[in-house]
Amino acid sequence: MRKTCFVQTVIATLLAATLFAPGAALAQDANAGVTVVGYGQASAPADSATLQMVIGDAFYGGPSPAQPGETPGAEEREAVAPVLASLANAGVAEDNIDVLVSPYLGDAYGYGGPGIALLRVELSDPDTQRIVEVVDAASAGAAEARLIVGGVSVSYGVDDCAALEREAREGAIADARENAEIQAELLGVTIGNLEGSRDLPAQADWALSFYGPVQSSSACAPMRLTDAAFGPYGGAGFDPTGEAEVVVYAQVELTFGMASGAGATPAP
Repeated sequence: MRKTCFVQTVIATLLAATLFAPGAALAQDANAGVTVVGYGQASAPADSATLQMVIGDAFYGGPSPAQPGETPGAEEREAVAPVLASLANAGVAEDNIDVLVSPYLGDAYGYGGPGIALLRVELSDPDTQRIVEVVDAASAGAAEARLIVGGVSVSYGVDDCAALEREAREGAIADARENAEIQAELLGVTIGNLEGSRDLPAQADWALSFYGPVQSSSACAPMRLTDAAFGPYGGAGFDPTGEAEVVVYAQVELTFGMASGAGATPAP
């Protein structure tokens, strides 16, 4: 009986050592270094822009379903024809304009009423003034047809996202190293070699719209079309005072080894 109890005690001791030793080791590792977070960002002038405009009217309900024998959306496309003509006069090529017509657009109310069509305009080498000209042209065409331009959002793109992302990450790493030096100085310790690193979710670029803060998007941080299709409900509204540029953010966490500083007195 005593032998059985002794064996059970040994097994329990070994099991406890197996279960709790890794946790203890992890706890020691967690306290054996200086861990900091760094932030970085990079920006570049936009090489392209996708402008989205909701064309609406004063009547609620949105596009009506096509009747038998009718082409779906034909009535709505005909209604926005003056807008397309005005854009053409402003130098926007027909191939660079997509017209989205759907009964579901009536469920997204922009400024002044529901949308009957969504226009997506692709622009190359854009600047803020050029985008203003395009929006003004669309507004003039809409007014001719007794329509309005509702939510206006824009997403900028660059040809090389990887270069921007690398620059932002380099800035985040440099910021983390500087933070580690400051933290070690305040703690009265010295930092050793880099022992760990991981990417963290980067902060988003937010802008204000009529409906409150919304997340900006770009070719380097795209949003789904379903998120951005209705202007202020997804993408950031066009800011005529801002720059036509792409901004990329990065956030990293670095862990350095730590040792007591020679002759240093830990800060209180």
